[in-house]
Amino acid sequence: MGKKLSQIITLFLCCILLVVTFSGCITEEQKSEESKEASLPPVKSDQPSILPDWKDGEYHDYYKTTDMLSDFKVKYPDLVNVFSIGESVLGKDIWCIRITNENNTKPKSSCLIDGCIHGCEWEAGEACLYLAEYLLINFDANETITNILNSSEIYIVPLLNPDGRQANTRWNDNGIDLNRNFDVDFGRVRGMVLPIGKLFGFIKIPFIDLTNNNYYLFSNCGRHPFSEPESQAIKNLMEKISFNDFSFYVNCHTATYCVYIPWTTFKPPFEMTEQETNLFNYVLNWVGKNTEYEPSTDSIDFSGKRFYHSGVATDWCFKEFRIPAFGFEILSGDYEPYMGVGIHDHLVHWMNTTLPFFMYLLVNIDNLHNWETPDIQPSLPDGVPPEPLQNKSASTESDLTFSITGGLGIYLKITNNGTENANGVLWQIYVNGGIFGRIDKTVNGIIDIPAGESKTVKTGNYFGLGQIRITVKVAETEKMVWAQKYLIFTEIFVE
Repeated sequence: MGKKLSQIITLFLCCILLVVTFSGCITEEQKSEESKEASLPPVKSDQPSILPDWKDGEYHDYYKTTDMLSDFKVKYPDLVNVFSIGESVLGKDIWCIRITNENNTKPKSSCLIDGCIHGCEWEAGEACLYLAEYLLINFDANETITNILNSSEIYIVPLLNPDGRQANTRWNDNGIDLNRNFDVDFGRVRGMVLPIGKLFGFIKIPFIDLTNNNYYLFSNCGRHPFSEPESQAIKNLMEKISFNDFSFYVNCHTATYCVYIPWTTFKPPFEMTEQETNLFNYVLNWVGKNTEYEPSTDSIDFSGKRFYHSGVATDWCFKEFRIPAFGFEILSGDYEPYMGVGIHDHLVHWMNTTLPFFMYLLVNIDNLHNWETPDIQPSLPDGVPPEPLQNKSASTESDLTFSITGGLGIYLKITNNGTENANGVLWQIYVNGGIFGRIDKTVNGIIDIPAGESKTVKTGNYFGLGQIRITVKVAETEKMVWAQKYLIFTEIFVE
């Protein structure tokens, strides 16, 4: 009996000893962990975002855009997925870049931003690339951008109309205005479109100008909605995104210097709710106060009259998915007159004017998805938004003059009247018009002109007939003249 009691006491003491020892270990581990935490450096504060290292005049055509997106995929494998959403008329892949933190698998809101639905509106595509690079280079350093990529999926299609971008023309290779090819009030003449399509399967008629001033063009919207592979591709992408908290859409253009909202159509399919109207008005008010772009609820022509569009992407997206949809017209109407195309000065400036609007939408993506007030103010880098350009339409090379002559082609003579060489001068000749709008030609380049000398560039010979409009741009100065095309001969009316 005594021996058993002794064993019990011994076992009891051993248990107490183990408990004390184990408790001590836990205490020591807790102290150790507390010590480690105390020794860790403080969490790095939010770093100011940096801007992409772009240079004026360095544009990205279809092939450079493809290379740039491929580079993003290699450099940021955990943030980037690049895929084709379809092919253009000529078989070019229509690339989409999806940007999100792939390591964060929680549910996320999504959005879509596209550019160059009109191929000649280059800055629309450049703005998409600039935003993509801005987000990628600042992830994990800037808190705002890191939070955006942790909680949202951003789909960007820089060149929705790759054939038009390569040809530097508004229309796709079938001669169809893609931004009139969507199924909303489609084909309405009051919407300044004609559902012609491609005559006999091979004759392209991009537009018909019934007023001979090129301000009231009746665009060819295609025979039926989504008749074109490019519009089908973006439609299919939107439908795919719609299953993943699709929150807003931005369709980028140039150059009427505004942000616009639905409806642009003559006959809207339904009236907005009060909640929808209030949100759109709130966004437009923010744009007017925080950017140099103008808020726009109506399409106004150059005489100040209201006009309408038919089959527009933003209207269709709002109708189909009932999400906020915006048209973003980059560049200024003073700086870039109607229907101008191609390269422009101050590319980096214009890219930086786009960031406030993009970032405002991104930080408010959940509010936009829920149609709640988007009242979060975005964090922006120093110098954004930039100060508006002064005297945007005046030439920075004030000593340059130029003249336009016709003949077998169109000739542009540029003279440097100054005492210093003018190097890297941007020039462009854009010709459009003729019977059925069949003439649509652009020639551009960069030229060096020594002090006191002149240089001449030309379009080369081409076939056409009827009245044409010639828009010439040298540096920041632009001039438009009318002419008559007689097959291969051009007669200038007035300069």
